[in-house]
Amino acid sequence: MSYKMDISLSPIPASIAGGKTHYEDGAFFVALRRIKDVYELFLFHGFVKRFTTATMPNEIKPKLAMINSLKEFFMKKDGDFQELDMYISRLYLSKEQEEFKNIGWRVSPEMYVLILTQDEINKLQGVDV
Repeated sequence: MSYKMDISLSPIPASIAGGKTHYEDGAFFVALRRIKDVYELFLFHGFVKRFTTATMPNEIKPKLAMINSLKEFFMKKDGDFQELDMYISRLYLSKEQEEFKNIGWRVSPEMYVLILTQDEINKLQGVDV
């Protein structure tokens, strides 16, 4: 049985959420859910981009590969966390993994948080700026 979660805050500006990233002010924490072979990326205005491993956007592939290479020391069970807690990197990354606060982390077996810039988000939504 898959846990369904209401994602209403994603994306969250990293500066508001207290996250320090290597990006200036244009970084966002963005929720990504994987259910079986389908990924759901929660973007602005309720826009959800769905894709598979085969159709995954180039902005996502390297970040997801790096996150999946991490040892899962702090991963929670699906349903055992609030959405706002997902965006606090120190709850999911060890001191040795701190550089991933600029890439993203895995929250649970189904949930990830990715760090994306406004330009990456615009491209994923098909918005030309």
